Amino acid sequence: MKQIRQLLIFFILVMLIGLVTFLSVTKKTTFGGRDILHYNDMLYGVEAELEQGVDPEEIEEKYGCIIVMSKEIDAPRLTPLYSSGALVLDLTVNGEYVGKVAWNDMEENYHDTARGFLKAALILWGVILAGGLLLILYMYISFVRPVGQLKGFTEDIAKGNLDRPLPIPHNPLFHELAEGFDLMREELKTSIDRERQAEITRKEQIQGLSHDIKTPVAVIRAACEVLTTKYTRKLEGLDKFAGTNDGADSKMATALREEYGDMLEKVASISGKAESISN
Repeated sequence: MKQIRQLLIFFILVMLIGLVTFLSVTKKTTFGGRDILHYNDMLYGVEAELEQGVDPEEIEEKYGCIIVMSKEIDAPRLTPLYSSGALVLDLTVNGEYVGKVAWNDMEENYHDTARGFLKAALILWGVILAGGLLLILYMYISFVRPVGQLKGFTEDIAKGNLDRPLPIPHNPLFHELAEGFDLMREELKTSIDRERQAEITRKEQIQGLSHDIKTPVAVIRAACEVLTTKYTRKLEGLDKFAGTNDGADSKMATALREEYGDMLEKVASISGKAESISN
């Protein structure tokens, strides 16, 4: 909310500055006003030079006026001057009315007014443009750049890069969020480090246990080999004994053969278990 209020205040200030600038420029712009004293002075100048016999065309060029040497009010040259809003004054030479003198200044005043408005509009446009650029810069520094930093930070976390700390922005809106992300990074890094250490410890324990088991397993396997050899020979001896004796001795040999065979099966099972533990 604080940032929104700041943006609103900044926008209002920019618009007020633009309005004050526009009013200041337009206030200095004249809207078709005439300086009557100035034109009276020129009228006296025109009349004085006509009394001196100066050619009217030279006077028109000098004073920027139009001289109509006619006493008729509806003279053809006067009609367009009246319709265009020109300033038309009576012309007197040596105390006698001889015609009219006119200054068609409305078009010039119109162009001056248009230029004044154009100047005011350009200044207003410049103020708004500068304010808009400053507003964009503020938005970038306060919002866009922090969001970009957070995006880059999440990409680093996704890649497993947990060593780069997140810069804490000055904007209060993102300050706590950035601190939370950075705390999450530290907790993830600590958790992964603990997991790696636990895995290393587990492997070391397995290696130590494996080393401790290998010696008794080797003894068991050796004992199994000895027993296998022993009972295999006894079975071979019973086979020879059974071929030369009958009756009760043959029954005894059969019983012993079953006992030795059962023993060999158990020894083989124990040897197989020991082999699997060794691998």
